[in-house]
Amino acid sequence: QLALQGLDLEGVRRILADEAVASRLHQAAGGNPAALFAILDRLPPPREAEIASRVDELSEVGRRVLGALALADRPLPVHVVAQALDLDAQAVTRAVPALTGAGLVRRALDPGVGDVVVGLARHEDGELVCQRLGEGELAAVHGALAEALESWGRATPEEVLTHRLAGGVYARAAE
Repeated sequence: QLALQGLDLEGVRRILADEAVASRLHQAAGGNPAALFAILDRLPPPREAEIASRVDELSEVGRRVLGALALADRPLPVHVVAQALDLDAQAVTRAVPALTGAGLVRRALDPGVGDVVVGLARHEDGELVCQRLGEGELAAVHGALAEALESWGRATPEEVLTHRLAGGVYARAAE
């Protein structure tokens, strides 16, 4: 998966300077400056606002699952997410369709894991999702993820350690 960045100001200027783009804007606005600005006002909201809106529409379980996936920073089997959140796997499974429908999560069969995994649809949304969680919740989920990943047995020691440290579980991190 290739992460693409938005255009910088110079990139926007180059696109707007293109004759075909200027012609399309002129035609759409009929040459009317007020109509041109109205077109700009109808543009979709920034990604941050879009994510916030989608997250706010989720159930409590959906928000928790999304937060755990954002902190995990990689796709995980449902049972690992469920263990980290102290939920049954069925509750997590029932939350996944709303998350995929909102374009926030994707499901895939991971041959390396030998199971269906769920993960963020767009890696860069993870930071935006984490901003919607409180500091205490972030630490608690990191700590629980460390335990769930270790129990699963397929996470690297570095991954488990990273979550332990982020969760403030220093005694276990030293083991």
